[in-house]
Amino acid sequence: MRYYYAIVIGLLLAGFACEKKDRICCALPPVEMVRTQTQCDDVWGYGSTDEETLSRLKTYLAAKNIQLERSALVAAPADPQCKACPCSKGFVFDVWANAKYIDSLKGLGFSIK
Repeated sequence: MRYYYAIVIGLLLAGFACEKKDRICCALPPVEMVRTQTQCDDVWGYGSTDEETLSRLKTYLAAKNIQLERSALVAAPADPQCKACPCSKGFVFDVWANAKYIDSLKGLGFSIK
C-alpha cells in the first residue's frame, strides 16, 4: 500500500514538472512540419553541406525563439527543367517542434505534415 501512495504522489508531482503556461504543450508530442527548399534563397541561407544548411536553419529559428526537437533535410523529387524561384531544389526541410511554434513556423512557409 505504501508503494501505491508513493507512485500516485510521484505521478502527481511529475504532472507539475512543466511550467504552468507550458503544461499543455509539454504533454503533447512534437508536431512534424515540412517546407520545400526552393530555387530562391531561404532567409537562413544555404550551407555547403546538408548539415550546414540545417545548422543555419536552427540558428535562424533560435534567434526567433523557435526551438526544434529534431530536423532533417530530406531528398524530394524535383523537375530538373524548372529553375524558377518557386520550383523545388530537390529537398524538403522536415522539422519537429512543440505545438506552440506552429503559427510561427507556418509564417515561415512550413506546413503540418
